[in-house]
Amino acid sequence: TSFSISAHNFDLYADNLIAHKVADARAVRVISDRGAADLREQLPAALRDRVHVIHLGVEFPDRLAAVRTAGGPLRVFAIGFLTRMKGHADLVDAVSCVRDAGVALQCTIMGDGPLRADLAAQIERLGLGGTVELRGHVPHEKIIDELRSGGVDVLVHPSIEEGTLHEGIPVALMEAMSFGVPCIATRTGGIPELIDASCGIVVEQRRPAALSAALRTLAADHQL
Repeated sequence: TSFSISAHNFDLYADNLIAHKVADARAVRVISDRGAADLREQLPAALRDRVHVIHLGVEFPDRLAAVRTAGGPLRVFAIGFLTRMKGHADLVDAVSCVRDAGVALQCTIMGDGPLRADLAAQIERLGLGGTVELRGHVPHEKIIDELRSGGVDVLVHPSIEEGTLHEGIPVALMEAMSFGVPCIATRTGGIPELIDASCGIVVEQRRPAALSAALRTLAADHQL
């Protein structure tokens, strides 16, 4: 019996016999060029042509383009598990800089995780209690409703890389883009395969000042 496999993050970067699996499979699918390159490095040359990139996608037939209300505060969302790799601390610092520059904004972070208490303390220390909301876990359908309704002006995905821990191609970004929501993201993992200067703003990781500048650019340019 023949089979093929799809390999994702921990298939590629954990010691789980991936080379042996590839040797037995007819084909191996990964979701990003970055993942394909990293996997091929682990394989003998004779097996590398079994690895194929098939990007993920999303589809919402009732898609509506989100439209920002001119003159209101910039409504910024971030979606993700509250771990260090997701970079939320950098986003909170960036929001503080934007507020200090006199730009009105509201930031909602959707998701839960081990760093929630640390982020709450950071928000309090920076005096952002009325500006940044930690909403906790939100069901996926509620997130889609927010994106569909036009209630989000910008989605920020401020991830960082730590060793082999990094993004693939985040579904949250694909979903936001499918509803016409502008995205700001960091140049990590497979994100540059999804977003470039033609369709979003990509900044270097671990640079709150760069996130702040991108947010201020979008706040000041309604057409953009």
